[in-house]
Amino acid sequence: MRQVGLLLLGFISLEAREVFVGEISRLDLHTGQVEVLLDDSLAELKHLESQELMISNSLGAKRGKLIVQKIMVKEDKFYLQAAIKERTGRLSVGMRVSLELEEKVESILPDSLREEVKEPLEKYYPKDGAIGVYIPEGKFLFGSEIPQSLHYASPPEMKRKRYEELSSRPSRNYLDLPAFYIDKYEITRRQFTRFLEEQGLDFPPTWKESGDGELPAMGVSYRLAEAYCRWAGRRLPSELEWEKAARGSGLEGYINEKEEFIYIPQPRKYPIGYEFDAQLCNTEESGRGLIPVREMKDASPYGVYGMCGNAPEWTSSWLLPYRGNTLPHLVFGRKYKVIRGGSAFLPRRFARVYERMVGGIPSLEEDFRAGFRCAETVR
Repeated sequence: MRQVGLLLLGFISLEAREVFVGEISRLDLHTGQVEVLLDDSLAELKHLESQELMISNSLGAKRGKLIVQKIMVKEDKFYLQAAIKERTGRLSVGMRVSLELEEKVESILPDSLREEVKEPLEKYYPKDGAIGVYIPEGKFLFGSEIPQSLHYASPPEMKRKRYEELSSRPSRNYLDLPAFYIDKYEITRRQFTRFLEEQGLDFPPTWKESGDGELPAMGVSYRLAEAYCRWAGRRLPSELEWEKAARGSGLEGYINEKEEFIYIPQPRKYPIGYEFDAQLCNTEESGRGLIPVREMKDASPYGVYGMCGNAPEWTSSWLLPYRGNTLPHLVFGRKYKVIRGGSAFLPRRFARVYERMVGGIPSLEEDFRAGFRCAETVR
């Protein structure tokens, strides 16, 4: 359900605005003491003293509250020392710390109600009965380090911020993706059949009208998948959205000997982790053929299913080379679309989270090799 709050307009009202403060760099649960490495973009630090701060995890879920005790400078970086006021979940180094500020807002329409919306972690779509999973904005590692492959991406560029210049410690410029929703499960035959019937369209030539309605709708062309998502009020995901939903951010953090929080790449090879498991995934090695979408057990870090086999999936992206990829390949260009996720009828290597398959041969209207899921932009 959507979380909403109603504010009476026509008067001066207060709205909460969340400001990112920094990340937990040291944590002692026995004494309740926490150190936070402050974000170098903060223009003013004095206002943080004695403030109450919120702790949240990478998915945005609240995990506790802190009370600021003092601000410190160590090796040209700013830290704050705080005491744990409240815990609502497990706390760990690297968690996000933020400050909620109240701002005065004057009403424009007197005596009316305005709705404030907070994005839920899951969203129900009544048009086709699908469930969307919220994928938060943030840094993201994509592609692979395998040269001469379609998915090779050169290492991310280095960047420097003010405090990094002082400490001579650069960080890597990982890609930032905006937040979005992606379907929790692949679109089923039942959902797709309803779309065809409502739109008066013929079944794909590879289909038989009978069959288990909960199997993924494999055997759909790109144009039909695109039309379905438009009919359902959504869109096809880009391949990078698909990859982030499948592998997570691919980044983890640690505190080094200088008490600096460092991002390090921890890329998954499959949605379930680095090792393949034929019982969780559904590829040629599993020997099951297509299975109902809700029987898949390959939950990604965000809780999305069916991204390690079963039906391959269309994305909206053209098959273009990633940064630093100079491989002269005829498939690169704005002719073919990227298919992701492996297949119940292909070896497990095609189910790797970074694997890119060519879709659209002989055309985007006549290639019926894949299934799909939909996505939605968070506005």
